Parts: sequence; structure tokens; C-alpha cells
Amino acid sequence: MTPLRLDDGLWLHRDVAGHRDARDRLLRRHLSDELDCAETDIVIARDQWGKPALAAPRRKLWIGSTGRDGLLAIAVSRQGPVGVDVETLPHCRHGEAVARGLFAPAEADWLDTLPPERRPLAFARLWTGKEAVLKAMGRGIGGGLERPDFSADVRDQPPPWPAARTKIDDATHTVVWYTTLVDEAFVVIARAQAESEPPGRAS
Repeated sequence: MTPLRLDDGLWLHRDVAGHRDARDRLLRRHLSDELDCAETDIVIARDQWGKPALAAPRRKLWIGSTGRDGLLAIAVSRQGPVGVDVETLPHCRHGEAVARGLFAPAEADWLDTLPPERRPLAFARLWTGKEAVLKAMGRGIGGGLERPDFSADVRDQPPPWPAARTKIDDATHTVVWYTTLVDEAFVVIARAQAESEPPGRAS
């Protein structure tokens, strides 16, 4: 099935088996098309958090992938580390309880101010943004989810949402969100791109 192309470096595949081998086969097939090489030439390595990296062929290409409910989001970048996350709204019900325990206090407070029917979408926006940034940095969520803190960026508004810039330690990322319907399920995808150069600086 042809994937949904969300931007120049982000695709959403449907009807993907849930186990790692199936997702990796699809990732290799996708990268072989992207790099115009044989699928057998693609070697994917993963770090301790499961973040994929292109081990062969040796190209200046950063990759990210994530799966949920038969979906596989794949992000590629030639600019620097990239992370991606995908969520479906059924998994985000009662997310305010998770946010109160894991998110920055200001984010949890903001969720509590929203009408209950709008909280799942707002939670999905925060969760995917955080996961995408941490994946781009090669970190897991075990270190906590208080950062990045999007409380200064979010508003109670329907998508499309504006991009957000966030900084953790010395790493700055731009986060872009996309939404779509898949088999009547509302899906939120976040892509985090590391900034290799400060804004406005010539490369």
C-alpha cells in the first residue's frame, strides 16, 4: 500500500504488522527507494533505546521510525538527527492523569483547564512532541517527560498546529505536528528535527 506522504521527509504506512521484524523490513524497503539501492544493501542498527540508524550504506542520512496500531511512521533527514512519534486518540483517553505524573506541571495544569472532550487530542499533541524530541536525541522516556516543556507553545485550538522550537541542554529541535484519519481513527504524528545551525546562520 502506498504510504501517506506528510512532508518531504515523513511518511505514514498503514496495515503494518506489529512485530519489529515486519517494521524493519518495511523500513529497509523504504530506505532502498529513498537511496536508490538494493534492499539487501540496507543495514539498520539500533541503540539501547531502539532508535534506528543507517549502518550501511554509509550515507549522510538520519532516520527515525515508530509504530502504533498497524501504523508505521518513517522520518528521514539529511540535516541532522530526527525523531518521530505517532499516537491514535483511543490510547489518549484519561491522558491528564498520565500528564499529572510525568509532564511539566504547567502542561498538566493546561490540560486540566480544557473541556474533557478536548483533552485526548491535546494530550496526544504533547505526548508525541515529547517522544519525537527524545527519540531525536537518542534518549528514552525513562529519564522523565518534564522536558521538553511545550506549555508556552500550546493553545486550545484545532489542528493544524504551529511548529514549536524547544531546547534541552545544548540541543535545539523544531517540532512539527500532523493529523490525519486512518480507518476512522484520528492520528497525531510529530516530527522533531535537530537544528544543526542556529537560525539565520549560513551553513
